[in-house]
Amino acid sequence: MEPIPQVSFLLTAYNFGKYIQTAINSLLAQRGGYDFEIIVVDDCSSDNTPELVRQIDDSRVHFVQHEKNLGVAGSINHAFSLARGQYICRFDGDDEWYPWLLEETIPSLEQNPDIGMVYGDISMINSKGEITVEKCGTRDISGMDQKSLLKTLLLHYFIPAPAIVARREAWQDALPLDDDLIFCDFDLSLKILSRWKLAYIPRALAKYRVHDGNIHTTSFTKQRRGENSIMKSVFSVLENTDILTKAEKKESLRAIYLSFGENYFGLGSMKDARRCYHKGLKIAHFARQKAYWRHYFASYISPEAYSKSKAIVKKILNKQSSNELASQT
Repeated sequence: MEPIPQVSFLLTAYNFGKYIQTAINSLLAQRGGYDFEIIVVDDCSSDNTPELVRQIDDSRVHFVQHEKNLGVAGSINHAFSLARGQYICRFDGDDEWYPWLLEETIPSLEQNPDIGMVYGDISMINSKGEITVEKCGTRDISGMDQKSLLKTLLLHYFIPAPAIVARREAWQDALPLDDDLIFCDFDLSLKILSRWKLAYIPRALAKYRVHDGNIHTTSFTKQRRGENSIMKSVFSVLENTDILTKAEKKESLRAIYLSFGENYFGLGSMKDARRCYHKGLKIAHFARQKAYWRHYFASYISPEAYSKSKAIVKKILNKQSSNELASQT
């Protein structure tokens, strides 16, 4: 019988032929002497991804190719069903990892059974693999109490997916993913951290690749798919946790809707901005937040009209300031 590996790397891939071999080789180069497997799940790629994965001659690499496209969430669920390791890392097949990923993260999990997830910082790379940002400065929130941590991540999720390692039991608490989810790492991390503690490594553990095939938040926000996916995860977490009080859950929802309103407003999608501001208003009053009120009323006019009126107001204020300064002299 094949021995059970200590670590499972799960790579989901769709048309990542340009990057998949680099991703796999960066995992094969991991230091620390940990026994691991690499499970690559290809979701019906139309490029040469399957061929390139099969070219890697290493018994630790296991390749699975879908006959039918399952989408992001379906591929992740399938990958997890195949994982055998005690510690599992879920990645996309277009990123890269530093050779110290495991030796920096696994000891925290081994020495602290109450810690479910470890994360670190990332570097940014372009399509050629060139580092554009050495370190992104990902915040350390491991010292927060669980209530503060959950409230923080509900509104501003920033944990980089390529730099996450979690124990098997923690992942199982968060699975399976609903098939229509887009931002799967947001969903998984929130559900894990509503039950487990968190550890942070102050070092870049992975290289996040920015290229034309990335899922960008703004593109999905314009179609409201991103909003629907995020809110589905938010409601699921709030309904199933007793960490936050009823009032705190209400405040979190208010803040999230207002944040969506600001995002839509910045994109010039005034109808959606107004809808989200209105939802925030129905949940709780935000009289002290003047910017929200200003944008809420501004959402009833076109972006062009708002920009013109803003410029006029700014001109008036600057003139008043200049007059006051002149009168003082």
